[in-house]
Amino acid sequence: MELGYTLQIPKISYDKYTVNNFNVLGKTDQGIVNNVLFLEDSIGDTLVRVGFLFQNVEKNEMEFRINPDSLILNSKLWSVNEDNTVSLGRDGKVYGNIQIDGGQESLHLFASDTLYQINIEDFQLSNLSALLENFDPDLSISGDLNISSDIRFRDKALLVNSNILLRDFIFQDTHFGNISMEFFNNRENNINGKVLLENGKNTLRLEGTYGMNTSSSPLKAELNINFDETEDFKSFGNALIRNPKGSIQGNVILTGDMNHLDTNGKIDFNSFDFLLVPVNNTYSIADESISLNENTLIFNNFILQDSMKNNFSINGSVKTEKINVFSMDLSLKADRFSVYNVSVENNPNFYGSLLVSMDATLKGTTENPNIWLDLTIDKGTDLVY
Repeated sequence: MELGYTLQIPKISYDKYTVNNFNVLGKTDQGIVNNVLFLEDSIGDTLVRVGFLFQNVEKNEMEFRINPDSLILNSKLWSVNEDNTVSLGRDGKVYGNIQIDGGQESLHLFASDTLYQINIEDFQLSNLSALLENFDPDLSISGDLNISSDIRFRDKALLVNSNILLRDFIFQDTHFGNISMEFFNNRENNINGKVLLENGKNTLRLEGTYGMNTSSSPLKAELNINFDETEDFKSFGNALIRNPKGSIQGNVILTGDMNHLDTNGKIDFNSFDFLLVPVNNTYSIADESISLNENTLIFNNFILQDSMKNNFSINGSVKTEKINVFSMDLSLKADRFSVYNVSVENNPNFYGSLLVSMDATLKGTTENPNIWLDLTIDKGTDLVY
């Protein structure tokens, strides 16, 4: 018996996220399920369309196929090999071969008894950006994605060799440059990895190994930070920080496991300036360092200056006790320090300037803190709320 169905949802909204014109058309007949899923923008143009079918080939064996002439990504028609298929066998293994091409972009998936392969060439992340913008108009992403990954099964061992390259990666307003990742294991339970970010004269490199069956300190890795021209990044943390200038250098050794991670090293800030967007203040770190010893951050007269050269100093340590729990032994001092400088245009509900002088200690843990505070609201403060 044939059964047809249609699902049309003009608009789905949650908070600031919106999906427009989500549609599914389909029919079932003798164990074969045919579907067409498509997503349109607010004026009715097709952003994404994919037609596919499921069917039972044999008992407990499922087969998935893409309609070769129906695939649209980012409003562009893509070609799919006629004999494309992905099967889930009775043995629980996945078998298949799919080749998708869109001009210079391509995606190839292959799966057999002993080999899984994923090859992606020059895939434009803007294909996803159009879809993401349909969910959130403020979200943008671009760059070229290349992946070459082999997963082999040999003598009951799983061997992985994967290379990922993301060229000219941009997220929101931040140009991260090129990001490359490499993962492989030369024996069953030993994973080697390397991550490299390159943006002009700025590099971040993380390289190390993880022993799956090593009882003590399975992780051994080294993080090197060389940000000589931080202004190339323009913003960090989804516009939390903007207009960085100066340099950040660091070297950190990581050892241990996921339950107890030891970090040892130092991070140096040199003539580093940045705008902290939520409070609209520009701060400077002239020549300061943060040390890491085992799982402890150490501040030795770490000084942050506001735009009027007033100081906020930090002395002491923050220690990681467990995930999301920190113990503190900090001394904080400020002298006529600007902590808020927001205009009525940026926040009509809470605007103006706030200057404070402070002498404080923070002890205990983030779960049970012990705080002593001597705070003065200084002359020049003018807040409206």
